[in-house]
Amino acid sequence: PEVAGAWLAELSPPSLDEIRQQDANMDDEDTQLDVSTEASSHFEDPDIRSPTQLPSTSEANFVGRSLAQFLTLKNHRILAESTDSATPAAPADITPVPVIGEEEIPDLYVAPASILDRNTLILPSPWRIPSSVHRYLASVDFAQKRSIISALTNHECSVELTERETLDGVDIIIDPHTAIIFASLGSLPSQGETLSQRLGELSWRYSRLLVILEAFSSSAAYKRYKPRSLVNPYTAPGLRAIQKLRRSFAIMDGCGSKRSGTSIHLAFADTVEQAAMFTRCFGDCSEANDTTGGVIWGSRKWLDSEEQEDERELGRFPGMNMFSALTLICQMPLHVFLDLSTPERTSVLEQLIGYDRAMAFNEELESRYHDMRDVTSSSNKDDS
Repeated sequence: PEVAGAWLAELSPPSLDEIRQQDANMDDEDTQLDVSTEASSHFEDPDIRSPTQLPSTSEANFVGRSLAQFLTLKNHRILAESTDSATPAAPADITPVPVIGEEEIPDLYVAPASILDRNTLILPSPWRIPSSVHRYLASVDFAQKRSIISALTNHECSVELTERETLDGVDIIIDPHTAIIFASLGSLPSQGETLSQRLGELSWRYSRLLVILEAFSSSAAYKRYKPRSLVNPYTAPGLRAIQKLRRSFAIMDGCGSKRSGTSIHLAFADTVEQAAMFTRCFGDCSEANDTTGGVIWGSRKWLDSEEQEDERELGRFPGMNMFSALTLICQMPLHVFLDLSTPERTSVLEQLIGYDRAMAFNEELESRYHDMRDVTSSSNKDDS
């Protein structure tokens, strides 16, 4: 019975006071619970760190510098950032570039008055339509400038050209005294010295030389479509090159590397049409100063002939050129001319190319005759 009573006592529900006592004992155990650091680390969120676990500012700067050095060694460009201040850099001010409107670009750049002098060719105003046709000799290279050729053959200029493979340094020969050279104004600063030397050599073959400086683009001379020039060709380097070229003429006169009796003129062609007009204008001046009584002018049908035998060799004699050689051969056979006495030959040449150039021709011819006689006499001695 006692055992049964005890068993029944254990199965009976606890009283209210016993329940309160058990709750109090459980609270005391919770407050005394000690969880080890190792065990708590298993419950810690890996993405949440305390402030003491975050990298320091100096460590972050070191990492940034190391990354920048690495990218620099790999030849990668990076944007420079300021690590000393968190304040973003102010954006740089951008100055707007003015855009030139279509209406602000001049239709034509005109040569400034400061580069004009007494040896500058000026077009007559108004331009008069020629009443006659002129025929000139032109080199094959110049004939490639289709725009200028088209303007020359137009009724405003009325110029016909006979082509030759070469004219030995000039582009157009108008008569035995007169020739024209076309040069780019934009290339004058780099080619001015070469042009000056070339003119000095040509002065011994001509009495009048005209240099037409093309103030338009080089492509405009070769294309039928002539684009509008957007760049002023009369720049400071170009103007200085013009003055230097003119000074070289005076220096060559003083040094004797240029014939003092030869006049050199400049013309500034702002368009292809002006280049053609300057050519015809210089031709009109040459015709007005003709000393042959019109013998080498008129229709000039004889210029239509093909290149004559010995024409080029005769034209390269001192004082001669391709036009004077062709004119002479058309008047008489070359062997007849060479068989003339020195006074007779001088008379013919003086009327054609002038006294100074005629004397230069005779001196060269006599020198060659002398060399031939020496060779003949030495060969005769060897035979004997």
